[in-house]
Amino acid sequence: NDWTQASLQEYLNGDYYNSIDSVSQNLIGDTYWNLGGTASYTSASNGLPSHFYGYERGTTVYGSRPTYWVGEIGLMYPSDYGYATSGGTTTNRTSCLAKEMYNWDSSSYSDCKNNDYLYNSSSWQWTLTPISSNSGSVFDVYTIGYVSSGSADNTGSASPVLYLKSTVQITGGEGTSENPYTLEGPPTAIDTISSIFTSAEKTTVANNGVNYEYATSVGMMEDVGGNIRYYGADPNNYVSFNNELWRIIGVFKDIDDGTGKTETRIKIARNESIGSYAWDSNGVNEWSTATLQTYLNGNYLNSLTSEAQGMIGNAKWNLGGGLTAQGLYANDYYTFERGTTVYSGGSTEWIGKMALMYPSDYMYAGDLSKCSKDGYNWDTDKTNCRDTSWLRNTSTSQWTLTPNSSNSDGSFTVQSSGFVHDGRTSNDVTFSSASRPVLYLASTVEITGGEGTSENPYTLG
Repeated sequence: NDWTQASLQEYLNGDYYNSIDSVSQNLIGDTYWNLGGTASYTSASNGLPSHFYGYERGTTVYGSRPTYWVGEIGLMYPSDYGYATSGGTTTNRTSCLAKEMYNWDSSSYSDCKNNDYLYNSSSWQWTLTPISSNSGSVFDVYTIGYVSSGSADNTGSASPVLYLKSTVQITGGEGTSENPYTLEGPPTAIDTISSIFTSAEKTTVANNGVNYEYATSVGMMEDVGGNIRYYGADPNNYVSFNNELWRIIGVFKDIDDGTGKTETRIKIARNESIGSYAWDSNGVNEWSTATLQTYLNGNYLNSLTSEAQGMIGNAKWNLGGGLTAQGLYANDYYTFERGTTVYSGGSTEWIGKMALMYPSDYMYAGDLSKCSKDGYNWDTDKTNCRDTSWLRNTSTSQWTLTPNSSNSDGSFTVQSSGFVHDGRTSNDVTFSSASRPVLYLASTVEITGGEGTSENPYTLG
């Protein structure tokens, strides 16, 4: 009867929690749950709802059992059940609260259970509170209405219980089953960034035959896939993550979390590379087995703070490749990155947390209202093309996630001079290039402060 290790706790805060939609998840707060118990509860001197309220918040437990647990989803307390009664005409609420719940099954006190919204006549229910006199019993509410205890390995009804964040608001409804209250929580980071773009004045910009919406006042644009991106030499897209400066690439729609569920997510890139590494020291442009992938999702990921790790969501990354960088524009890269053209036997997608930018990320981060060159020739128009992309690194070439589909050992890079190289000849994946981690934040992450500047970056929570 240790809730911190209970299989029901693990299920409620694992598979069950993950089945809840992301909007609802964002309303739930981490909570300090009390795990105090008792061994005496069968009389009016020790078994009233008020007694249980004290036991639950006490330190009487079996052996060295924990007295509290911090998490998101728990169960009701015995006191919750007791205080939920309104009483009736024969036995009023005051009388019910003065009667030990162990005897609420008495016909003289039927008004207590029958006017308690937490009572379930068809199935007995678990509570969170353990018996302190042995190692395996937990308080429950039986179908005939009284509070007693049962062995923790029995199968009982489990009704999830949680605490809403203090910022959650009731936005409508009357609280009835036909018209329940509707809830709304604090804006997520997605909401905050999206609203900046939505509220800004926009102009239409044409590039390579495609029209884009540009909000020049905030350095944001909408790409060919309907995603919102930051562009320009130095937009206000800085964010503090892992106690470092990272930058928001944009808000992306329909990101698969690896289970088939799609949602809108924010993608961020580290402001500086973590150093120069081979894409794959074995010379194979297969990201699922690449040594850089293994490092980013192993040692590097594990080096992040636990808070930062908790903000990262699994995502399905597209591994479609291309033959050449010549003649390709941002929308062309965006299309083939999401395609299925790969070198013989290569993967077209990969599920994980840490990856690299795409060539299209680099190009969309530039000002397409000024640059009319294809990516291979961005270095020939320095002012309007390469110098307008905040993702450029002026000192070294950078790896992208995208492999060359004509060979087994090439991957696209962004060269320090500003052009996109396709890896057909001189960009073998065993060479060392700057490696800039990229990830998708969990959809529930919020912006808690800051202005998005390098001096005052957005903070996350």
